[in-house]
Amino acid sequence: MNFKISILILALSVSFMALGQDEPQEESGNGKLYSKKGIYILPEKGDIVLGVDAYPFLYYLGGIFSQNHASVPYVDNATSFGDDAQIFIKYMLSENTAVRASFGGDFGSFTSIYAVPESNLTPDPLAPTYVTDEVTAMENALHIGVGIEKYRGKSRVQGKYGAELVFGYNKYNVSYNYGNSITNEFNTPTTFSDFDTYSGAQRILNDYVDKGMFVGLRGLLGVEYFIGPKISLGCEFGYSFVYQWAQNRITEYQYWNSIEQQVSTVIRETSDNGYNDYFLGLDHLDGSINIFFYF
Repeated sequence: MNFKISILILALSVSFMALGQDEPQEESGNGKLYSKKGIYILPEKGDIVLGVDAYPFLYYLGGIFSQNHASVPYVDNATSFGDDAQIFIKYMLSENTAVRASFGGDFGSFTSIYAVPESNLTPDPLAPTYVTDEVTAMENALHIGVGIEKYRGKSRVQGKYGAELVFGYNKYNVSYNYGNSITNEFNTPTTFSDFDTYSGAQRILNDYVDKGMFVGLRGLLGVEYFIGPKISLGCEFGYSFVYQWAQNRITEYQYWNSIEQQVSTVIRETSDNGYNDYFLGLDHLDGSINIFFYF
């Protein structure tokens, strides 16, 4: 047997033995669930809860047992309006009631740099000079949920239900910065890409590709299983009414205006990506199993 697998089996055996020694028992008279070490297993009033996507943990365990890195089990829910990971924060108002908030998003930019020959009225073929064009793509996406949930159950398995308001937006745009300026001598200077010939020679300055928002109300139903004192795995489903909208694609260009003898700009709007709609129904977005820590 592979040495790595042997060590793993031994470690798991020890872990299960430890769990077996810490099986829950009900304290006489109050109906609460304690471990044999005297630690209360279920939520208590005043607990602060941190929840994260369990994907990294499950993926790691799946990778240990499979050379092909088996995929993580998931449920279909809308705890995330998007593909990004999410963080949950809860506060226990009582043993069976919590206020909750969830946050998720992507924020970042990426810049590509291109070297192009410098515009020069008297270029030296033996010592050419270069400037740089820069293209920066920026993406911002955020979603927030705020609501209340209630727990129901007396064992490690706790059902939960509730409602929340959801809100989010996304924005993606690309900006261009050129090393060679447009001038009277160089109406179409060298750039990393060809000029657009739409309504005259133009080059792109800003491309607002996508910008949208959503807002809605979501009812939720789920379950948490407490794998240990103050630690649970959970998932949830929802029924949502969400209104969402997005603007049309807007692109800004610049060109040499031969009539006014100056650089001018023009803005074009297309119907790409624009919409205005709503949906009502069961959550249809993928979401993974979550892990919660109670403090």
